[in-house]
Amino acid sequence: MQMSDHEIGVYVDIVRVRQTSYRVIRVARPLDGWLVQQPPGWPSFLAGLSKRSVRDLTTAWAFAARSPRTIVYLPIRSSHRVGQPLDGNSELILGPRLHLVLVHHSLQLPPSKWKVIRAGLGRDHTDTIVLPVSAYDDLEPTGLTAERVKRDPLLLNVSAGTLILIGSRQSFVRQLGALRDLAEKGPAAQTLNPQAHCYVEICEIGDPTIRLDLIAT
Repeated sequence: MQMSDHEIGVYVDIVRVRQTSYRVIRVARPLDGWLVQQPPGWPSFLAGLSKRSVRDLTTAWAFAARSPRTIVYLPIRSSHRVGQPLDGNSELILGPRLHLVLVHHSLQLPPSKWKVIRAGLGRDHTDTIVLPVSAYDDLEPTGLTAERVKRDPLLLNVSAGTLILIGSRQSFVRQLGALRDLAEKGPAAQTLNPQAHCYVEICEIGDPTIRLDLIAT
């Protein structure tokens, strides 16, 4: 199934904090899986999501890349116990569970303000996100260098039990190809080989990484 056929339901809220209003898109169906921060020596963050949730994340990610005035909020519902091995290997899920937020740096959102914004969320109205196939294109420029990435990084912050990713359109788009491949090809690979360990790393050169595993639920 191609990502262009996928749609997600969302809640749309406008939250006012002092003199500033924030538009927040929240997936109506929480992602099924987990996201945790890891100790030194591991990828900085480990995540495991179901097939459906990887597709939801990919659509939300592509939408966020093209929505500089919107905060995209992805609550994650735990489906694995702390200390439970990942499918197909012996690594453990460690640490407190986190949710996920995607936001452009042009919005100038201090991570510490997220707790107040989240407390103001309701269900102002519902909508559906369906994106054209072109929205999932990995438009990574040719000749990408470490220096260019350092000038336009994807920043990772943790606040109020949430991993907040802050970047530009291009810093989000750089990761789209890997997410799309996991969403479109991972399920078939696991069908052919149930022991297959399918994952991608969301990372910048020299910066913290997120390893995202496709898990069975």
